[in-house]
Parts: sequence; structure tokens; C-alpha cells
Amino acid sequence: MSAVSVVTIIVVLLRAPVPRLVAVSGLLVAAVFARGLGGAFLWDPWNPRVIVVPFFALVLLSWWVATGEDRALPVAVAFASFVTQTHVSLVPEALAALVLAIAWLRATTRTDDARARLRRSIAISVGVVAVMWAPPIIQQFQPHGGNLGDLWRFWTRSHHGTVGLSAAARLLGPQLSIPAPWMTGHQHIVLNGGLSTPHFAFPFALVLLLLASAVAWRRRDRVALAACSFAAVGTLVALVSIARIVGTAYPYILQWDWAVGATCWLACAIALVPAAAERLHDRARIGFEYAIAASATVVVAMLTLSAASATTPLEDTSRAAYALTVQAMPQVREMARPIRLQTDIASVFLAGGVTAGLIERGIDARYPQPLTAFAGQHPKALPGTFIVVAIGPDVAVYARDRAFRQIASYHSLRPADAPGIVAALFVYDPSP
Repeated sequence: MSAVSVVTIIVVLLRAPVPRLVAVSGLLVAAVFARGLGGAFLWDPWNPRVIVVPFFALVLLSWWVATGEDRALPVAVAFASFVTQTHVSLVPEALAALVLAIAWLRATTRTDDARARLRRSIAISVGVVAVMWAPPIIQQFQPHGGNLGDLWRFWTRSHHGTVGLSAAARLLGPQLSIPAPWMTGHQHIVLNGGLSTPHFAFPFALVLLLLASAVAWRRRDRVALAACSFAAVGTLVALVSIARIVGTAYPYILQWDWAVGATCWLACAIALVPAAAERLHDRARIGFEYAIAASATVVVAMLTLSAASATTPLEDTSRAAYALTVQAMPQVREMARPIRLQTDIASVFLAGGVTAGLIERGIDARYPQPLTAFAGQHPKALPGTFIVVAIGPDVAVYARDRAFRQIASYHSLRPADAPGIVAALFVYDPSP
């Protein structure tokens, strides 16, 4: 999906009704954004990460629709459906982007031919919605309801322990500052996994966005005004969405706000670059354009090399899960069903891989929920057959306990690996 989104971003910037210099500047912002995420990030299918680049593409598609390209509306609806079904935090952002795009498009559609094209695009968009939302709609009418009801209840009810607007402003602020995490790829994290925001980050992007909006208004630049409106609305909605997060605002939950910061700077470029270029002589303007194009090319080349050499996410963990699953299969086949895996926060990804491996081999295996088994704790009070997934020092803890029988082990300590993964599977077996 990241590859499709990258191609979409490039197509939008090259086909949008903006000068070539603006398109090249937009490509530079997009390239810096992707470079900040990193090549390995673009391979990652984890749902909090897989929506980051598609969300940025959704904003650009919505802006393209707002400039009069009604044929892009069904594509924007498809992207909006994908990101909202993948991550609950983006429901308000996706809705805001589509509503704003349709409002801009409707306000500027005046001829009969344009209205006819808009009706066709809306009809196709309705078809896209019907196809992509049929599974959750059908699920909702099942006896126990479905995800749509859960989404509605989450966004319409108050929750205890939410982040709040003040903390949300501090969390979002770095993305609007200089240098922003989306530019550098670095973000401060405290030991408990939450974001560290001890100091207020000045939102330079918002100040520049106000200036860009004023310039676009004065120049009667409708395309730039639309871009600024998407950036402003996206920032405001992001603030509300982050404030509604329940519990700790872990970095992976907020990864999508990198796209909010990039959108603000992109909108500023769309509004300010043409105004600045008008003050340059032709030769200087051409030189400026080549300089930006060269910078974008260098960043894209760096990203391409990084992505080509990047390993798949959690490659070592995936290798360990495969080895443990294959090794444990003869004994697992003799166990009572269902097989429930127990894990802690350190080995949760490994446990997921083992669970998937067992299911692929026809074993009724259940993913651990909740994470209750920690090293040295016996799951004897829990019903059914349990496999305890241990990693690192926990392997030795379970190995010393006679109540646990080891059925598989793995370690990747080779001369080229440092430190590698040490893991094992244990069954609770108190018999002597």
C-alpha cells in the first residue's frame, strides 16, 4: 500500500494545476517526508504504520479534488476507507478531508458539463463505498454487532484518562516545529514508551501557514488557498483526535501525525513558492527550479537505496517464529485443542508469529489475550492447553522450573549476529 501511495503522491503533484516549480517543491517535501520515515518503514505492514503514507496521499488527493479534478474523488474515497478501517484515530481526519474536498469542488462547479462529471464521480464513489464497506456493514448486523458500532461508541462517548488538549498540543507541536521529526526521522521517547514532551515546541509551520494563506488570498490563488485550508483543518482535527487518545500516547499510535506536519509545509510551498518566483529573473527562477529538483532527486535516491537494502520488519523474529513452530509441531499435534499461547510484552511479537504458524499448519491456536503470563508465573489456573513463549533471559527462568517442559528452542547467535534472538516454547507440565 505504501508503494501505491507513493505513486499516487507523485501523480497528484505532477498533474495538479500548479506551476512546475511548485510541483518540484512538493516532490521535495514528499521525498523528505518519506526519507524521514525510512526505507524499512515503507515495508512495515503493521496497521499504525501502514496508514501513514496512504493518509498523506489521501490529503493530496482531496486537495486535487478541491482544485477541480472530480475524477480523483473515487480514489480519495478508497484511500479514506482504507485508512479509517485500519486505524480508528484517522476517522475524523478522513471525513474532514473528504467533506472539505467536496465543499471546494461543489463551490467551484458552475457549468452543466462540470455538474454532470461531478454526479458521475459521486456515483462511482458511492460504488466504492458499497464495495469497501460491505464487510463491516454485514458484520454490524450480526447478533453481537461489529466494528462500526464500536467506532460509533468510541467517538460519541466520553472516556476517562484521555490525553487532553493541552498534552495533545505538546505532542503535535514537534511536527510543526523546526526540525520536525518527519524531517529528521528522530523522535524523543521516554523509557515507558510514551512520547517525551518536556518543552513546548514552537509551531513555526502554523505561523508560516498564516502568512501563506494571506499571500494566497491576496493573489486570488484558489489552488493555494485550498491547500492551506486542508493543512489548517487537518491540524485542528489532529489536535482533537490526539486529545481523545485513551491512556498513554505511544509513538506508534501517533505516527500518522507526521503527515500532518508535512502537509502544513507542503501547503506553504504551494502558496509561497510562486509568489517568490515572480520576484526572480527568468535565469534565477530556472536555477532555483533546478536546485530544488536536484535536491528532490538526491533525497529520492537516498530513500530508494535505503528501501532496497532494508530488511522486512521483525525479520529476526519471523525467522525465530518459523523455526520454533516447525520444531514444536510433532508435540503440538499430540496436545488437546485449542492451543492457547501465553506471553508477555517482551515476546508478544514472537508469540503472534508462532500462533500464525500453528494456524497455517491446521492447529486450532489462539492468540494470547490478555498478556498475563510473565517469567516464573504458572498458568495452571487457566483452562486448556498453554504454550508459554519465552524470549531472552526468561528462557533460563522457565528452563529451571520443573513445572515447565521445553518443546522448542531457538537462538541466532552466529559470528555475524550480535546479539541475536534467544527464544523457546514451554508447556506447563507439573507431572514429575
